[in-house]
Amino acid sequence: MKDRFSALDSFRGLAALCVVMYHMHFVDTLTESSFFRGSFIFVDFFFVLSGFVLAHGYGFRTKIKFKDFLQRRALRLFPLHILMLIGFIMFEATRLAATYLFEVSFNSIPFSGSQDISEILPNLLLLQAWLPSADPFSFNAPSWSISVEFYLYLVLFITILTGNRSKQILWLLLASAGVYLTLNTDVWKAYFGFSNEVLRGLVGFFGGVVMYLCYRLISRFKLVNSSGRSWLTKTLFTAYELILVIATVRLVSFNDSTNNLSLISLFCIVVLSFSFQRGWISTLLNIKIFQYLGKISYSIYLTHSLVLLCVNALIIAVQNWAPGAGFTFVEAGGRHFDSGLTWLNYGLLIAILLLVIVVSHNTYYRVERRFYK
Repeated sequence: MKDRFSALDSFRGLAALCVVMYHMHFVDTLTESSFFRGSFIFVDFFFVLSGFVLAHGYGFRTKIKFKDFLQRRALRLFPLHILMLIGFIMFEATRLAATYLFEVSFNSIPFSGSQDISEILPNLLLLQAWLPSADPFSFNAPSWSISVEFYLYLVLFITILTGNRSKQILWLLLASAGVYLTLNTDVWKAYFGFSNEVLRGLVGFFGGVVMYLCYRLISRFKLVNSSGRSWLTKTLFTAYELILVIATVRLVSFNDSTNNLSLISLFCIVVLSFSFQRGWISTLLNIKIFQYLGKISYSIYLTHSLVLLCVNALIIAVQNWAPGAGFTFVEAGGRHFDSGLTWLNYGLLIAILLLVIVVSHNTYYRVERRFYK
């Protein structure tokens, strides 16, 4: 079995950038394309990928201690999450000071709504997506998926303890339950007090775990004949990979938030297929730039919201002091930017993306990697 699935690592990085693009609005640029307007769904891809990778890393170990498992998972997620939470709290405190000391006007009152002080403790414990009284999207909104994922790790650990055959049956049952409840959300609302975000995590995460079972099963078949030649040529598998990529782009582009299950199913197939890394697209995904993006993908995902928030606040502050300099407006979907020149809009877009990558590079090496080591 492989130690890493490098093509999937690259996909994680590209998906993280797509989520960043979804959270930006620059008039007459790619951010307004149907593909990036539907790219919020790539969070479900993260769930599928996490389930697959965790099943690979822990699912079939003969000896696994809860303390070691919990420590490794917690040190993977919590340090950067807590740092970003502190960053958002400091941001709200700065807004509060600016409001009263400099009479700067913002869109909302500091420490109100989703940024209310009461939301700090649930976020600190990564419970914001699980508690009915909490707002899953409070403070650092993308962390809702980390909240769901962390406790699904614990569910996975419990299933692993039940034994080889039992755990596989439980994985299938959990994935099937997720699909059933997604198709029957009234049952989920009636009998479970968790948010719909937890349901998204359940079906995606254990869908990924089941895909790893499929990977193990398929890996047992001989794809190479006695002369050493593969029955599945690289060209044939490349065509298959290309079809999957095109299908993903098309489905994401036409996503209306009602076909999540179709996209999650496609993500499951994508993760399973690219785990074998047999086509030219998989080879392309192994180049350094894509691998680098995959390496810092968690930082990209978790830091970009605060970076965008700071940029927005800076522009709003400039508009307050120099009203004629404004080039932003608020519409459905968030704050839009328009300088009046398409090339300048693209320039600002690229500059912000580079800023997100620079910040993510630093948080990866100074926070993620340091704590995980």
